[in-house]
Formats: sequence, structure tokens, C-alpha cells
Amino acid sequence: MSSFQLELPAGGRLELAYAAVKPGREDQLFARYFPEVGPIVAEYGGRPLGSFKLIEAPKNLPNATFGALFYWPSVKAYYAFHLDPRFLDLKDLRDDALALLSNAHFFEISADLSIPIQVEETHWIDVTDRTPPNDALMSLDFAQDSPDQNFAEKSLVLRANDNNQTTPVETTPDTATFIFNPPAAA
Repeated sequence: MSSFQLELPAGGRLELAYAAVKPGREDQLFARYFPEVGPIVAEYGGRPLGSFKLIEAPKNLPNATFGALFYWPSVKAYYAFHLDPRFLDLKDLRDDALALLSNAHFFEISADLSIPIQVEETHWIDVTDRTPPNDALMSLDFAQDSPDQNFAEKSLVLRANDNNQTTPVETTPDTATFIFNPPAAA
């Protein structure tokens, strides 16, 4: 089993985005949109950190099926990317493939982080107002400059799924829980 260190520099933002794909539109999103938009995201300092599937969601969270974590150097960089004419040309391709998109949920990276990630193992992501467990790999506070305020006053907690459980150990009605599948390299 291999591992890597996920490096997140202080001052950046971690974006949580989740969505639901329309049936039959998976190739449109995953084989066309993402490969074309990826290099543009990188020009603005953004990078995908990994995907996840939704396990538990509070009642006020839309019924998403998957999502991703992205690193951005700032919210300003995120906005600049969304104004890029090349992104705007691809936006309809993305939007046409999605039944739901909820993005721009930002969490603040207040100190340099180096997080050990086990490749091909699942990890839990909790968005919660509860105190993070002692074994949390990372806990980030909600960024006050986040365009979307759905998770205001909550933290994003990343923790190892040591027992490869398929359901979380404990959740509350106000906790969103995801299984995070990190890539081979971030």
C-alpha cells in the first residue's frame, strides 16, 4: 500500500463541491468537461485533491451523489477562473450534465499542512460543528470569505477510515459525511 503527503500551504482555501449527474451524462462530465477544464483550473493555482461519494447528509443538504475537494490559493483566484472565457465556453457542457451543483464551500487553511494520505483507502470527510476527534488528519474552519454560506460555523474534518467501514461511526442531523477517495498523487 502506498501513501503520499498532501501539502496545503497556509492562506489557501479548500473548496468542497458536490453534485448529481443526470443519468446518461457521465461521459459528458467525466470524459469531456473535466479533462478540458483541468488545465484552466491549474493556471489559476487550483488543483483537484480527490473525489468523494455522499454517505450521510443533513436534511437541508441537496441529494448529491458525488463531489470533490479542490485547493485554491484564494477565493479571488476561484472568481478569476470563473470569469475566464475558456471556462465560460465549457460551463454549459458541465451544467447540461448536472442535475445538481453546489460549490464554493470554502474552508480556511490557516497553517501549512502536510497530511499523510493512504492511497486506495477511503477516508471520511465530515462537515460538522462538533469538536474534531483526536485522530483527525485535518480540521479546517469555514472561511468567512466563502461565497456560499451553507456551512457557516462548521469545520471540515478529514479522518482515516481505518476499518474500511461503509457507514460512519456516528453522525448528527447537522453533519455531512462523505467517503473521500484520494488519487495516487495530489
